[in-house]
Amino acid sequence: MILSIKLNTSCSFRAIEKSFHIINLYYNLSVRTPSHVTISNWVKKIGYYQLAKPLEKAKDWVIIVDESIQLGPEKLLVILALRSSSIDFTRPLNYKDVDVVTLISKQGWNAEKIRDEIKIAEKKLGKIAYAVSDKGTSITKALDMCSISQIHDITHRISIIVKKIYKTDIEFIEFIKVLATVRLQVQQSKIAHILPPQQRSKCRFMNLKPLSEWGIKAINLLNQEQQRKRKNMTTKEIISKLEWLSNKESFIREMQEIMEVIDKIFSLTKSHGLNKSIVSKCRSFMTSLKTPKGKIFKKEINLYFNEILNMELPDKKILCTSDIIESVFGKYKMIAGSNTASGITDISLCIPAITSNLDINEIQNILESVSTKNVKYWSDENIGESLLKRRCNVFNVKNRTHKCLKKSA
Repeated sequence: MILSIKLNTSCSFRAIEKSFHIINLYYNLSVRTPSHVTISNWVKKIGYYQLAKPLEKAKDWVIIVDESIQLGPEKLLVILALRSSSIDFTRPLNYKDVDVVTLISKQGWNAEKIRDEIKIAEKKLGKIAYAVSDKGTSITKALDMCSISQIHDITHRISIIVKKIYKTDIEFIEFIKVLATVRLQVQQSKIAHILPPQQRSKCRFMNLKPLSEWGIKAINLLNQEQQRKRKNMTTKEIISKLEWLSNKESFIREMQEIMEVIDKIFSLTKSHGLNKSIVSKCRSFMTSLKTPKGKIFKKEINLYFNEILNMELPDKKILCTSDIIESVFGKYKMIAGSNTASGITDISLCIPAITSNLDINEIQNILESVSTKNVKYWSDENIGESLLKRRCNVFNVKNRTHKCLKKSA
């Protein structure tokens, strides 16, 4: 149960320990409460077992490849794998659908290093039918070296298209600048309820929908306030902060129209994959896009669809999203905690742990058979000296975190 709570919720190791201590007191139980270090070790053992277990060799493996960015020079390379014949194209992938075949931290992942790890993964799996990735330069080059066909993740591809449309667009640049100004002006005022959404500093073009949605709602509110016969101070203040939107209405509605089409494409392709029939449906969604920016979007996304269809892969449907690996990284960062100064540690074994689908008996056997020495050996081979250990060595710090690391080792 403790492992299930950790792997399926956002509870920290210490929170779980304290929660079970309270449960023991409340129900007057005599069950020994495991420490947060013990719970952490359990997760690592499960992850180690999942990573080390042999996988069935076949000719239809699909891999999903990506690197995690963290503080310091180290990056965590993760390769997820699943059989194309086992993909349920009625829903998006979940953690239990994939196996982790590669989990290694290195400084500076170049194409050659990634190629070597893909080759090792291929020996474990058999034949890799194709790979899905964000088409980073090193990953793309590595897959080309391995002669593995690559599918560009549709989220990243559409983000590139949207960036191409809006990045240098004068109207868009002006729009986001005024939004930022309005946000600063109203966030601590009596009209803070009309606050524009926070703009993302990174990957801004991944999701412009909140901006366009707010714009539509704000225009509707402005029209309502302007039509009121009695204008109190609140109404006047709202109008003064939103009246600039009157000149942006066509721009915002155009953006919202594109965002709605993107949502439909995502909803269909991320659940059902891609083939000729689905591409045809996606193209039907775009018939309403008749503005200049809409036409650019149609042209660019059709190039993407044609690229995949021209690859003539043997599968009836093609996986075209790497959302699952992004979710895995998000879960890992949540479990690792907010202290980025620790860098990449052996807690990264939580990644294969969250993809496990084990019953109670299997978990018990794993905890009894996998030792902390196994985990330490794996960590020394694949993670090396963490940023936290180097920090402690340089500053000669013997803090509680360092003691915990020594204890778990």
